[in-house]
Amino acid sequence: MIGNGKCDRRAYNTIECGFEAGDCDEFNAKYPNCNVDDLGWIGDGSCNGFGGYNTIECGFDEGDCDVPNYPDCHVYYPEWIGDGSCNNFPPYNTIECGFDGGDC
Repeated sequence: MIGNGKCDRRAYNTIECGFEAGDCDEFNAKYPNCNVDDLGWIGDGSCNGFGGYNTIECGFDEGDCDVPNYPDCHVYYPEWIGDGSCNNFPPYNTIECGFDGGDC
């Protein structure tokens, strides 16, 4: 994992490991306060809603948790927005999420 060109694990993103032999330099510059265990999950194309990935510090999973048409909507399951079923609880049924994408 060290030196493979990808910032993978928090355990190797240390001074002692050379920030994964430089693999984590870009990640650390973009997300200096992102404290999750599996750094490879950030921006992997899948919204990882739990465990701190879907936070401002981690760029809302580097955009994987973005909800199209609702830039201020940050939810654990973006695919639930506008799926035809009203999720009548925050943060889904809020102004920021278009009242569950119009479902509510």
